[in-house]
Amino acid sequence: MIPIITPELVPENTFPKLLRHHYHTFGGRKVAMCRKKYGLWENYTWEDYYQNVKYLALGLAALGLKQGDRIAIIGDNAPEWYWAQLAIQSVGATAVGIYTEMLPEDLACMFNLNECKFAVARDQEQVDKFLSMKNKLHNLDKIIFWDQKGMVGYDDPILTDFCEIMDEGKKWDQVHPSDFEHFVEAVKPEDPSIICLTSGTTALPKGAMISHLQLIASSSS
Repeated sequence: MIPIITPELVPENTFPKLLRHHYHTFGGRKVAMCRKKYGLWENYTWEDYYQNVKYLALGLAALGLKQGDRIAIIGDNAPEWYWAQLAIQSVGATAVGIYTEMLPEDLACMFNLNECKFAVARDQEQVDKFLSMKNKLHNLDKIIFWDQKGMVGYDDPILTDFCEIMDEGKKWDQVHPSDFEHFVEAVKPEDPSIICLTSGTTALPKGAMISHLQLIASSSS
């Protein structure tokens, strides 16, 4: 008989709590993720992971992100994708992953359908999709990008980059040093963690809402 997973059986029952647990357990002693850049491997420890998520989360909170909001993320596999997802979840919001090959019209449909507030995009290609549909994106407050290549000359006030958000998060932390911990503790295991899009083979993709505990339980079974 397979036991029913409950919050009591999984102490670290949200992804932000899991990240915090690994940070306290391994700190800067163990590598959490690697990225190959210009032929060289960049290593990020659990301390790096935690700090990037923390400052990004606080920067997003400073922008107005709050519990229950949703943020779209679009971009190829990169550490920034995971930092953004954990930062969003740490504030009690929900990450909505969008396929990189989506056309601007379909992207706008998914953005509006999921009532997203911000967009996190990797590069110029993905940013251009949002900008081309800006007038049709109902709740879009900010587009945050992490790859600056090709972005020179873009001056739309709706745009900002990862580093600026993290700098704002560091300023927030200096004034409110306990806020990140409060955010993490406020996230409940039954809260939405992510919205995964279906394949969309016969129609536009649909969003499946999955809680923290559902994901953690499925990976633990």
